[in-house]
Amino acid sequence: MTDWYRRKTWTKNDEDEFFGKLERAQKDNRAQYLRVQAIELIETNNEELLNVAEILLNKVLIDYPDNRIEKSQVFNSLGEIYERKEDYEKALEYFGKSLAFEKEFPNVITTAYLNFSETVIKARKTDLYNEVEELLLEEIKKDTLKFPVQNYTIYSVLSVISDFKGDI
Repeated sequence: MTDWYRRKTWTKNDEDEFFGKLERAQKDNRAQYLRVQAIELIETNNEELLNVAEILLNKVLIDYPDNRIEKSQVFNSLGEIYERKEDYEKALEYFGKSLAFEKEFPNVITTAYLNFSETVIKARKTDLYNEVEELLLEEIKKDTLKFPVQNYTIYSVLSVISDFKGDI
């Protein structure tokens, strides 16, 4: 059986059950449960469920404004919602908020740097190519574990930027 905070549907019954269990959960864990549930709904790519996910994520920001562990991840997930809706301006805004928060609190790291970079390419925001290039080159220099897909994304975005600049 699926965990109560990992639903891929959102009926009235799902909503009632989720918030009933959320109310009984430890207060310190509630923001995380909201975020995890939102991610599950984002992964469906269903327009209605993306809207529900957005509501859940905004609830984290409103109800738990001092929760520094979830904030960057919430901003990143909001960016993912808008990227999926092809509202690239709003997506970039949220990815930027996530990146800014990570600079302030470097112990919380997300994939916002990749999401921001890919969205800049998708939106053809050539005015941001230099910023993305600096961001990714800085990320390459960091001695952190990266999965192969992350390296693939980094170098793919850098190759698009290099091609745009005529640096073949």
